[in-house]
Amino acid sequence: MGQNPSNPLDNRFEARDLAVGDIIDFLNRTNLRKMRHTRLFVTSDSEQVLSKIVSQFSNQTITISGPILHIDRPAKFNDLGRGFLKVVIDFYALGECHTSILTPSGFSGLANRRRIEPYQNLFKYDASNRRIERCHDIYEHGKPPKTVAGLVYCR
Repeated sequence: MGQNPSNPLDNRFEARDLAVGDIIDFLNRTNLRKMRHTRLFVTSDSEQVLSKIVSQFSNQTITISGPILHIDRPAKFNDLGRGFLKVVIDFYALGECHTSILTPSGFSGLANRRRIEPYQNLFKYDASNRRIERCHDIYEHGKPPKTVAGLVYCR
């Protein structure tokens, strides 16, 4: 999992297998299925990740169609336009979400910064202990900072 099928040079990330299952378990514990008006926007650079989450929450998920590509790796020329459009729309949509669950990704971390209150309703997946943590819980002394350095999205 985590390997882009349209990109033979993409690396495979074994930890993503666990992350998807852990995130689905977390969403199931929130009784998301009972919240009929709640929608789940999902984006990933893996078709497998998308299909796993969409299959679990088929009536509540929103995804952007289009080829998955990485800007730093080769892709078919005819997919570039559609692929870049998908990336831009994914980035914009992530920034419009009320609640975010982020994995260690520069893409999701930067898109989250578009949110009006980027630390409100923010969760992060911690692969080291396979837990999803509420980000504001890690701030012991007051409010979280308004700016974040680099790709640190929650600390």
